[in-house]
Amino acid sequence: MPPESDTYMSPEQLQWFRQRLLDLRNKYLLDSANTTQELRKQDKDLADEIDRANSEFGYVIELRENERLGFLQKKIDAALARIENGTYGYCTECNAQIGIKRMAARPVATLCIECKQFMEQQERRAGS
Repeated sequence: MPPESDTYMSPEQLQWFRQRLLDLRNKYLLDSANTTQELRKQDKDLADEIDRANSEFGYVIELRENERLGFLQKKIDAALARIENGTYGYCTECNAQIGIKRMAARPVATLCIECKQFMEQQERRAGS
């Protein structure tokens, strides 16, 4: 958990979040590199149709994982930019404090709980 402070998003807390985000980005970059390496190693000259189908399915899963990691890296970079411009930890919809506990659990969060719940309700209504 980030250090306690009387001030919301104190310099010490922001430094803690910055390091957490950098650590996550490094982990995702490593995971992405490993996924790419695995994709390159896959044998495409499999004679058996079942083996080939299984290999292709694994390939699709690996590609999706790589896309997901790329998406998360963009969110991390955006969070780091918010730290730099002083808006980290504040809801992008209503400008309320998101909260230290929520940010610790989801350091790329951009919405407070109320706005996130409202957005999810709107999505459910649109999907029905």
